[in-house]
Amino acid sequence: MKKKLFLLWLFLTYSFISCAQEIKIEGILNCGFVHSSFDKGQEEIKTSIKDDLHNLNLYEYSHTLRELYELTHSGEITLEEWDKYIDALLSEVKQERNDTIEPFFAIEYKGIIPFQAEYFIASLDKNKELKEKYSKEYRGLKESTSKLRGKGYTWNEIDTLLVVFSRKSTVGTVNFWYFLQVLGCPIIEIAIEKEGIEDIKMIFNDLRLSATFKTPLFLQIRKFQNLKKMVSQCSFKDINDIEMKAMFADMSVLGKDYYDIDEGEGINRNKLKIF
Repeated sequence: MKKKLFLLWLFLTYSFISCAQEIKIEGILNCGFVHSSFDKGQEEIKTSIKDDLHNLNLYEYSHTLRELYELTHSGEITLEEWDKYIDALLSEVKQERNDTIEPFFAIEYKGIIPFQAEYFIASLDKNKELKEKYSKEYRGLKESTSKLRGKGYTWNEIDTLLVVFSRKSTVGTVNFWYFLQVLGCPIIEIAIEKEGIEDIKMIFNDLRLSATFKTPLFLQIRKFQNLKKMVSQCSFKDINDIEMKAMFADMSVLGKDYYDIDEGEGINRNKLKIF
């Protein structure tokens, strides 16, 4: 009898721990009543996508479903091209795992990509009208992207890897916003433990975002408004609400030349993006 009770206790404990570590990811509705920016900037976003699928990450594609569906439906972007894009991302994720003894030594944080894939898939499922209108494209996009599922970091790895502030040794490697976008409120809790509440409030109140040829203005606004809404719904013990404020700089007028601007010290402008 004691042995049975012990086994039951062990099972319940394991189940509790598993549930506590479960990463739940929700997508976003792509429609004007969520925010008016979803009805603006379509052509600029399509131009970026047609230029190179790698211009956007999967979290960003979650905010451009209408544009992506229209491009795949018209044949301007094919499902085969999307599949190659996903295979390239999968290769990056596997390469990082192979090149590092432990994820704690990662420097480009490719383990975020599978979480972005989960967010994208959740968004595909959430937008039922688009799913029904573009059923063939929906099935193709979801089938390809599902290859990335289950290959992200664990919570212990995220706790170790999280970088909130750019320091000289980690220029361009701030990953706080990328983790926050897909994993939500628990990332803020980890950041507060690492840096303190006042510093975290400061970065939320002084977010500076650049719109570029690759990530056009209204895409950045969609992402910001989505994240702002999510953060407003977070609750923290003994901490007042955290408010997000941002300033936008539209660098898209420079076109692709923006990425050729020399930042000095061999810094690649393509890697300065943190949001």
